[in-house]
Amino acid sequence: MNDNQIKTCDEVTVCGRNYRIVRLLGHGKGGYSYLAECDSLFYVLKQIHHEPCDYYVFGDKFEAECRDYLRLKDAGIRMPEMIASDKESERIVKEYTEGESVFDLLKNNKTIEAYLPQVYEMAARAEEHGLNIDYFPTNFIIREGELWYVDYECNKYMEEWNFVNWGSRYWKRTPEFEAYLKEHDKQICFEAAAETDASVISGLRRVVWSTTYRNIYPDDVIDHYDYPSHIRKDRERIHNKNYHVYLIKEGDLPIGYFYFEHTSGLHIQSLYVLKEYQKNGIGKKVFSFLRQYCEKNGLDHFTWECNQHNYNARAFYEHMGGINIKENVGHENKRDDQITYSFKI
Repeated sequence: MNDNQIKTCDEVTVCGRNYRIVRLLGHGKGGYSYLAECDSLFYVLKQIHHEPCDYYVFGDKFEAECRDYLRLKDAGIRMPEMIASDKESERIVKEYTEGESVFDLLKNNKTIEAYLPQVYEMAARAEEHGLNIDYFPTNFIIREGELWYVDYECNKYMEEWNFVNWGSRYWKRTPEFEAYLKEHDKQICFEAAAETDASVISGLRRVVWSTTYRNIYPDDVIDHYDYPSHIRKDRERIHNKNYHVYLIKEGDLPIGYFYFEHTSGLHIQSLYVLKEYQKNGIGKKVFSFLRQYCEKNGLDHFTWECNQHNYNARAFYEHMGGINIKENVGHENKRDDQITYSFKI
């Protein structure tokens, strides 16, 4: 099997259960990790790959993952539970831990002081059991104030690779951290969507609905998300000459999308960004893109529709100069309550 054949909205089987792939989470030296859904619950599905790595020597990656999980569990490291492991397909399913990573907090100049005692406690537990874990901050997620180690990798304890001597170099804005940021800087870009991106957009929408619209849209609509219907509608929009559909990407990774209708005027119908990327200036970049588009096409304003109960979005639009020109509110279903803003160029 080619590891890259797994795509958004594919259904893959692990130990007899079908999981629908929602989106790619990341690509590490041992495998591809995906956000997956089964029975309306999110999981992380890891597909082991066999790509070469110039700084790490592997044995059996699948067996190592399962073995390391048991070693970490025995050491009392707080981490997601392994739900299933399928040797034949080399797939592992584990709990999904939602939250910001320590890396993203540092990158966005947010404090992590409150979590240092927790990582020192983890490091002590690991050392007591003769282990080092991978202390790089992308491997640690904050959930409800607790630090979770979301990788299963561990190695035999060596003092030079413990938290104090290696990991701590990346838990503050050190020269090592800044060098890593510079080397791995992934620019935000907008890419016109192709027909094959319809499933990616639908998967992104599924995640945003769950994280942002949980108390606005009915739970049943979110938990029983109709993927085929959404993919069909997204494909129709992509093919409609009056619609302009764009993926928002960090490097090669899709992290959101927006689309607008341009007929006699320009109307923005949707802007979705994954929760962990919000409040990082992406919305302002979209506004700049739209204003340039309007200037190029001789438009002196554009409009934008927003759910009345999405207060964070409303605050952002108003901060960007949006004027409330129309309200369609008071519906029994809060999903139907909409406010239209107008923006001058």
